[in-house]
Amino acid sequence: MGVGAWLQSRSFFRYGAAASNVGLHDRGVFAYASLEGSDCPHSNNAFCSRVQVLLCGSKQHVRDHRGHPPARMGSGSDWLHALAADLTAREGYGDTSLPERLNTTSIDDQEFAARSAYSMISHFYRTPGYLSGHARVLCNFPSERLRHRLIVATPLYVETGLQPTPTIEAGQESRVAARWRHALRNRRRFGFLNRGGRSSSAD
Repeated sequence: MGVGAWLQSRSFFRYGAAASNVGLHDRGVFAYASLEGSDCPHSNNAFCSRVQVLLCGSKQHVRDHRGHPPARMGSGSDWLHALAADLTAREGYGDTSLPERLNTTSIDDQEFAARSAYSMISHFYRTPGYLSGHARVLCNFPSERLRHRLIVATPLYVETGLQPTPTIEAGQESRVAARWRHALRNRRRFGFLNRGGRSSSAD
């Protein structure tokens, strides 16, 4: 899946307003990280088959974005924040072209920024939700041993979806399902969820 391709995603995410790590600048960026388990099943030196998704783009894709105070995107992530801010600015005047910085920054630097942001958002952003939508691919970093493939994309739209039944394998909840249940308990405890169990923050 190359740059510019369209991605359809349905998954559990953590998300929120993202500020630059250096200077804590708020440039209207929202970011979403899928809650994929951290384990990489492999055998005979096979690469990990799991995929992590990192979405970043304008906060205008999110209803009631004012309820999300900006949080740092993660140490080393400022290239990605600048990319998302550029996309946000272009969107404001109807420009759908991709920023030149995708071609002028080394792949290694892009990947370091993206994986740093993913780690920060997926672990520390406060809002979880089951989201679906379409997004345009910006980067596709391949899997390695003990590391998932990471796809970075900018959303066309994001909306809340119906929560699927968590999978049970051999009498045990998957780690993703367990993390999701824990996040839901916390959100119910602090009153962040509607009665139907959905977050009302994302379109």
